[in-house]
Amino acid sequence: MKNFRLLAAVAALSASVSSVATAQTCLGQLDLTVTKASLGAVAKFADNVNTYGGRIGVNSNTAFGGLSVGSVSFDGVNDVTATTFGGDVGIERHPFTSKRVHVCPVLSLDYQNGPNIGANKNSALSAGVGAALGASFPLTPTVSFVPFARAGLLSVRSKSDLLDDSNTETGGLLGLGASFRFNDIFALTPSLSIPVGFDNSDTMFSLGATIGFRRR
Repeated sequence: MKNFRLLAAVAALSASVSSVATAQTCLGQLDLTVTKASLGAVAKFADNVNTYGGRIGVNSNTAFGGLSVGSVSFDGVNDVTATTFGGDVGIERHPFTSKRVHVCPVLSLDYQNGPNIGANKNSALSAGVGAALGASFPLTPTVSFVPFARAGLLSVRSKSDLLDDSNTETGGLLGLGASFRFNDIFALTPSLSIPVGFDNSDTMFSLGATIGFRRR
C-alpha cells in the first residue's frame, strides 16, 4: 500500500500541470512581453499513470504565476482516480548577452487528493523549487522553435488516513522539451519529466497546449 501511495505522490509532482502549461520562453511557452494571461491544457503519460489537466496563468513582463487542476487515473485499476491542485510562481531573466536565452527560477506547490481505495483515503502534498532555461529560434515569420530544459528539487509527503501512516521523500525532477510557437499566442509542447531519487517513479511524457491573450 505504501508503494502505491508513493507512486501516486510522485505522479502528482511529475504530472503537475503547472510544470508545462505556463506562459514563458524558459519553459517552451509564450513570450511574457507579448501576452498578459494564458490558458493551458496538458496530457501526461507514465507507466500505468495518466494525467489530464489545465492551468490559468497571469504575468507581467518579467514575473508569472498560475493555478492548475488535474485528474490522475491508473491503468488496470477500475474506479480509482486522484485529483490534483497546484500553484506556481516565477520570474524570467536574461543573464546572458543574447536576449534569445531566458532563465526562470520557479516555486511550486501541489496537493493530490486520492487515490482512495475503499475506506482508505490517501493524499499527497509536494513542494518544489527549481530553474528552467529556454531559447527561441524563429523558423518562419509566424512560427518559432523553443527548446528548453529544467531541473529542481522536490519534497513529497504522502499520507494514508486509514493506516494512520505517512511517508516523505525528497528528490529531483529533470525535464526536457521543445515547443512550437505560432503567432506568439499559441504553443504546442511535447516534453519529458524524469524523477530522480524517488521509489517507484517513472519518466513521464507530456503534450501541452497553451493559448495566450495579447497585451493591448
